[in-house]
Amino acid sequence: MMIVLFEQQLIELPLLRKLQEKGWTYKNSEELNRESYEEPLLVENLIEAIKRINKDVELTETDITRVINELKIKIPGPETAKKILNYLKEGLPINLEKTRLTKYIKLIDYENLQNNEFLISNQVKFRGKGTIRADIVLFINGIPLILIECKDPTDPSVSWEDAYRQIKSYEKDCEELFKYVQIGIAVEEKVRYFPIVPWLDNVKPEIWREEGKNEIDSIVEILSPYKILDLIKNFIFIRTERGRVTRVVARYMQYRAANKIFERVVNTLEGRENKDRGLIWHWQGSGKTLTMIFAAYKLYNERILENPTIFFILDRIELQEQLFQEIAALDLGIKPEKIESKEELKKALLHDEGKGKRGFIITLIHKFTEKDLLDVQQFLEEKLKGKESVLTRRNIVVFVDESHRTQYGVLAAKMREILKKAFFFGFTGTPISKKGRDTFLVFAYPQDKDLHLDKYFIKESIEDGFTLPISYQSAPDMLRLNKKQLEEFLTQKEEEIPVEMKKKISRKLSRIKILMESKKRIENIASYITNHFKENVDGKFKAMVVAVSRKACVYYKKALDKLLPSNYSEVVMTYERSDPKEILEYKEELRKKFKKELDEINKELIEKFKNEEYPKILIVTDMLLTGFDAPILQVMYLDKPLKGHRLLQTIARTNRPLPEKAKKCGLIIDFVGMIRELNKALTFYSKIEMEDLNYGIKSFDEYEREFLILLERMKKIIGDIEIRFDDREYFHRIIFNLVMSNKEKEFVDTFKELRRFYEFLGPSEVKIRYRDYFKFLVALYTLYRKMRGEDENIEELKRIYKKIVEDIYKTTEVESIVSFPEIKMDENYIEKIEKTFKTTEARVFNRLTVIRYVLREKPPTPVYGSISKKVEELIKKWRNRKIKIEKFYKELKTVFKELIIIDERKFKLGLNDMEYSILSILEEKFKGRKDLVEKVKEFSEKIKPELFKGWEFQKSVVSRVEKEIKLFLIRINNLSKKERDDISERIIQTIKSY
Repeated sequence: MMIVLFEQQLIELPLLRKLQEKGWTYKNSEELNRESYEEPLLVENLIEAIKRINKDVELTETDITRVINELKIKIPGPETAKKILNYLKEGLPINLEKTRLTKYIKLIDYENLQNNEFLISNQVKFRGKGTIRADIVLFINGIPLILIECKDPTDPSVSWEDAYRQIKSYEKDCEELFKYVQIGIAVEEKVRYFPIVPWLDNVKPEIWREEGKNEIDSIVEILSPYKILDLIKNFIFIRTERGRVTRVVARYMQYRAANKIFERVVNTLEGRENKDRGLIWHWQGSGKTLTMIFAAYKLYNERILENPTIFFILDRIELQEQLFQEIAALDLGIKPEKIESKEELKKALLHDEGKGKRGFIITLIHKFTEKDLLDVQQFLEEKLKGKESVLTRRNIVVFVDESHRTQYGVLAAKMREILKKAFFFGFTGTPISKKGRDTFLVFAYPQDKDLHLDKYFIKESIEDGFTLPISYQSAPDMLRLNKKQLEEFLTQKEEEIPVEMKKKISRKLSRIKILMESKKRIENIASYITNHFKENVDGKFKAMVVAVSRKACVYYKKALDKLLPSNYSEVVMTYERSDPKEILEYKEELRKKFKKELDEINKELIEKFKNEEYPKILIVTDMLLTGFDAPILQVMYLDKPLKGHRLLQTIARTNRPLPEKAKKCGLIIDFVGMIRELNKALTFYSKIEMEDLNYGIKSFDEYEREFLILLERMKKIIGDIEIRFDDREYFHRIIFNLVMSNKEKEFVDTFKELRRFYEFLGPSEVKIRYRDYFKFLVALYTLYRKMRGEDENIEELKRIYKKIVEDIYKTTEVESIVSFPEIKMDENYIEKIEKTFKTTEARVFNRLTVIRYVLREKPPTPVYGSISKKVEELIKKWRNRKIKIEKFYKELKTVFKELIIIDERKFKLGLNDMEYSILSILEEKFKGRKDLVEKVKEFSEKIKPELFKGWEFQKSVVSRVEKEIKLFLIRINNLSKKERDDISERIIQTIKSY
């Protein structure tokens, strides 16, 4: 088929060639040494690899059979996925027949690349509940580990998403295959990879980037033998969290940064480098926690580090708990230890006669107090002088999260005094460069122009879809701080107004704080928040109110409860004995309501906010402003003066993507006036970084401008047309012109982007001004989809685009344009089309769509191939203006009739698809020979007993079928030996495909 040919020529074959250049060996799917289509393993290849890799183990045939059987008998599911991945990483344990000792039999050799077999094949058939034909499969030592599905980049009706959905459907059809496959890759012009998780309906596809390479070359790079083994060994894990099991695969910047950390440590220990620190500058939401874990895991398993200690240093209790839970959720085989007191830290440092505990240790920077650790330091320096201790050990690696904070004072100094020879790596999305507080000086080598070991900032993160841009909108003037008050705050040295009144603050700041705690002011703002939330957020996303103080949090809760149901909002904050009356009273209310400790209440509220319908609004002042990850959070109502990196970190809470609800960006409603001052507060960033900030943090007005730009682009695509809903044929003509000018894909992509903007813009004046034009586009797009035989589920649309469905999709004008009776494919199809579609353009579009669809579903016979070619030539002639529309329609009508005639002929002749395919091959040579049909039927009956399940894997059976084909062709006569051989090869391939 032409469509399949394009797919193979433009994507599949170039990919195979590139992978071979990287070191993969290609084998035609028919040449793979397989037991059956039901068995995904190349068993003989795996047996040979096991013998080759495990030469140091005395394996019997029984031992090897037990390894293979252990893989085969596993029932597909989450537990099996975990076991298979562990077998790939560590080997499969068996009791050896001869020695009765338990030995881990390696399936992959990670140390000797050449010991492994890297095999690729295409058009590989597998059978399970159904039969699939995978475009490309990558086998390592006979185990199918990567599956690639390709789509034609020239076909406007398909994209990488279709390839993704196809692999997800394969998971249901062939569960045995997907016991082993770790990564699926969807390829069109764009490329996305994703973890294989058959028990989940959806997983998040990601993009892989390599510097200077396009998307296809980037994915080829990570699939190179060395890197794919590194990925499987160190960067793929099963995660179990709250009963939900999934598979984690590193993102490219995580892989890159973790390996840079690994290389710096190993290179320094081996004397190739002399650097013991590094700064990982990754934007909020790009996955710094997992980057730390990946790096820690790989270092922990590196021989040269000889049982290392990996410290994770944090500065918030909630972050400590989050990291502990994240490590515990991953199937690392390493149990983290949480240090919760200064005494526990002392014991960990003095463990094993002062050498210190090994493994993963999580603690807070606040545990490193000078007074409490003085005796530990004295003991290490005096009693263990000249001996190995935590003072002298090089195999200690320290990861400092949110490293722009707390790394400039006595706590950090004490930590470095004790861990003198350790490696220190700082992780931050917002480094600081100020006198006395310079993240670059602490963790990098500015004198060598080595400012960061790895950097991944806002623009890259947004372009990759790992985070979203942030929009900000100023609240009405009467609700904001005035300019003078704002300037008073901005001139203060404090980073923010402190939560605790115990801290010394200037009179000016006190006045601002008192003003912002005014009940009347908070009630006015609460009224604004209520209206905005109900109109723009409720039912799709959630929100956060950031108040100036804990007292203000309580006031906000009481004010919102008067306007919204009480379960809509909850406060998450800390409590103290010395709190003022308002807070103490609220604390007692909470205890009565939840009957739990306050810490437990906070945890419960956070979990419910993330995973349940209520609460819909969290009210905070200090908690959750860093390290809080909740994609459902879209809107932040900011009523707290913040500046610099603190402001940047806080607003970034809203930037997590939520694709299933088409989240366009995070939105900040600013009741202070801070965000307009953001650039002034971050002057130490370079010009490039400031451009990144401007790219990622835009005013609401800029989104309105982008919406207008998209509208202009749409006008260029469909023409500067008149908006009218009184004539469906008018829509048909526009759609026909789109198809014939090859602008379908551009139209669909632009409309989808416009739709996301329209939903996000809420009651914007710009949006209202262009409502009729957008309504016209909705009708045009919906009609286009229907005429292609596709349809959008209104319920699904409502879930994603609630406001648009309520406002536009179901309006009378749109309904009148897009509603028409369903047309079923039968012998009266042409007449029905002509009754339903009045214009020639509409008939051409519908006929063309149906013919392409039918051809795609038909078996690959010469007849259907020639029809496909004819259709593509017709399209080419039209686009080159070499044929008029009436002639085009007439030719398509003829083609359609040909398809119907073929199906009718096949039915009348009493042939099945395989027999008709063989007849088609013969009729190319012997057109008009009347005895061919009977000869084909006789031949089909003759070979029928041989075509049992899995026949194609038995060489003796294949030989007998090939022999029958040759005898059959000899009986036909008038064929040269070369002709017989050519036709014989085509027939055997046709039979195998059925």
